[in-house]
Amino acid sequence: MANDTMFLERLHDIFFAPFNGFGHLSLMNPRAYHILLHRTSQHYIEGEPWRRIMYNPASLAFYGPPPEWLADLDDHEAAPPVEDNVITEILEEGKIALVRIRTFTPENIPGDMEYLLAFFTEISDFEHLILDIRGNGGGTGDYFNYVIMALLIDEPVSYVNYFFAMDGEHIKRFFYDDDIESEMNPIQGEYGNIFDALPMINQDDAEILSFYYQVERVVYPSNYSIAFEGKIWLLIDGRTFSASDAFARASKQIGFATLVGVPTSGGGMGTDPIVAALPNTGIIASFQGFYGTDHQGRHAYEFTTHNHTTPTAAHA
Repeated sequence: MANDTMFLERLHDIFFAPFNGFGHLSLMNPRAYHILLHRTSQHYIEGEPWRRIMYNPASLAFYGPPPEWLADLDDHEAAPPVEDNVITEILEEGKIALVRIRTFTPENIPGDMEYLLAFFTEISDFEHLILDIRGNGGGTGDYFNYVIMALLIDEPVSYVNYFFAMDGEHIKRFFYDDDIESEMNPIQGEYGNIFDALPMINQDDAEILSFYYQVERVVYPSNYSIAFEGKIWLLIDGRTFSASDAFARASKQIGFATLVGVPTSGGGMGTDPIVAALPNTGIIASFQGFYGTDHQGRHAYEFTTHNHTTPTAAHA
């Protein structure tokens, strides 16, 4: 197994590392493989495409038996929660509060929600709340929708994304299996070409895309919302990625927070990466199966999220 791991790391360094995570492209390490296998077995991910790939004999042989700690997880856990995921601080009594969040992992949602609700209640009448997601590599959008925004807003908010797909057999197996086939629409539909409504779409990319679906996410205030009336600031940097980039982008679109910092690394509009197995070794590769854009057609990697002082309309 040690030699297999070394081979995997070497293969990743040669062929995948130069992409630096672009498109969520990566080779799956043993920990990630067994976590996803556990999620599959617990019905977090259902359907034949996932099972056929994850349980193929070559992959099972390459990644070996599951680690002992998986046996300690209950039926609703996919991985252990990240320790010390949230750090809170009162910078100036009665005025300025700080919350730093390391990741948006789904396993942290229950504990972090309880902790943040207590802190938000404590600082409910403060003038400023700083949310620091610098270095946050992402996780799930449910975290920022329901653990952060729903606890702070006083009325519903919504934001729109588009997801496009090529007409490839491998990719279509996944979005059909995910039960969104009925939501997939042709680019040229009954009411015209969808790209006409997306002025920032990359025209070169548009030529190879075949289907799309639109998602409007509506976030309602929690029953426990503090209805925060102060100013919210969101700190971002070049390591703000995936779901944390999605949070920054949504915050800017709906006016939830003022962004401060350097541009994110993007990647915040898409679905869970899909997988493919290399035929001989069984090593699992993951990649972003959908081309995600914001409400104006800006792709999540080409147009990373900038702060509010960036004077260009070309960036989110």
